[in-house]
Amino acid sequence: MKKNVLISAIVGIFIVIFGAYFLNRRDFSIDSMEKIEVTEFENKLPDYKSSYYIDAYNNNSTEQLKENFTILVKGKDEPIYVDFAQVGSTSEVLMKIYFDFKPIQFKTEGTNFLEEHIFEAQDGMKIKFPVYFGEGVDLNDEKTHKLFITFTSIPNEHILNYNRTTDFYGVNAVYDITKSAGEDYSDNLIQLFNNRIVPKNNFEESFGTFILNTDYENEEYELNKGIKISDLNISAQRESSLPLMYNIDKLGCDNVLLLLTVGYKVNNEKIVMLDGENGTANGSIEVTVPEESGLYEVIAYAIYNPFDHVTGENHLADCSYRFTLSVN
Repeated sequence: MKKNVLISAIVGIFIVIFGAYFLNRRDFSIDSMEKIEVTEFENKLPDYKSSYYIDAYNNNSTEQLKENFTILVKGKDEPIYVDFAQVGSTSEVLMKIYFDFKPIQFKTEGTNFLEEHIFEAQDGMKIKFPVYFGEGVDLNDEKTHKLFITFTSIPNEHILNYNRTTDFYGVNAVYDITKSAGEDYSDNLIQLFNNRIVPKNNFEESFGTFILNTDYENEEYELNKGIKISDLNISAQRESSLPLMYNIDKLGCDNVLLLLTVGYKVNNEKIVMLDGENGTANGSIEVTVPEESGLYEVIAYAIYNPFDHVTGENHLADCSYRFTLSVN
C-alpha cells in the first residue's frame, strides 16, 4: 500500500511539473507576440486636412530596401510591421492582406488567423501592427512575390446611405516580398497573366479616376466627353451576372490588374492589357452576384504593372468609386 501511495505521489508531482512547464511555454508564446503600438502621427502634409498613411517593413529592412518597396524575409514566423494613419476623422477600418493578389489569413495582437481585421483608427494617430502570416504564404521557392495591403474606412456602413460616392475611403499599397531577392517572379503571378483582357475602347482623354458604372453605351462620353460617376446603389438579382464598365487612367503603362471585390471578398480579377499610351481604357468586367440577398459594398483596385518591380510609380494602388450592390 505504501508503495502504491509513493508511486501516486511521484506521478502527481510529475504531472504538476509537466503541466507547469507547458503552461509556461503557452504563456511565453502569448507574451512573446509583439504588441500593437499607437503613437501620434507626424503629419508632414498639414495642408491636407484628410489623408491616409501606409508603410510595411520588417526587422531586415534597410533604407535601400524601403526605397525599393521590398521586404526581405528570413523566416516565416517573424513578423512584418504594417503602419497605418488616418488624418481628419475617427472611424472603423478594415485591413486585408493579399499574397500574390490572393487573400491570406494573418493575425496580429489579440486576434486569431483571419482574412480580415477591423479596428478603430483615431484621428491623427499612427498604428503599428506586428503581422504574422498564416497558411498560403510560401517563400521557399526563393522567387519574388507580391504583398498587397488594403485599408478601407467605414467597412460596416453602406455608401448608399450617403449623399454621394467617393474614391477616397482608404489607402492600398503593393510591396515586393522575397526570401532571396532576385529577378524571377512567382509562378502564381505568371498564371495570373493568363487571365487577361483587352479594353473595348481607348479614349484620348485622361480623367484621373477609376470608375465602375453601368453606362454600357458610354453615353456620358459621347455627349459630354466625360465618365459617368458610379451610382450610389445598383440592384441585381441574386445568383446572376452583372456586367460593369471599367474606366481607368492608362498612365502610359503596359497592363493593370483589376481586382474586384464584393462585400470585401474577391469576386473577379482581370489583367487589362494597355497600349503604353496615356488616356482612358474602357471595357467591361463581370460581377458574380452573391447567392444571399442583402447589401454589399463593391470596390475594385487597380494595380499598375503588377509583374514589374515595385517603384514609386506603382507602389500605391488606385481604388474605384465605391457603390452598394443591392441583391434581391
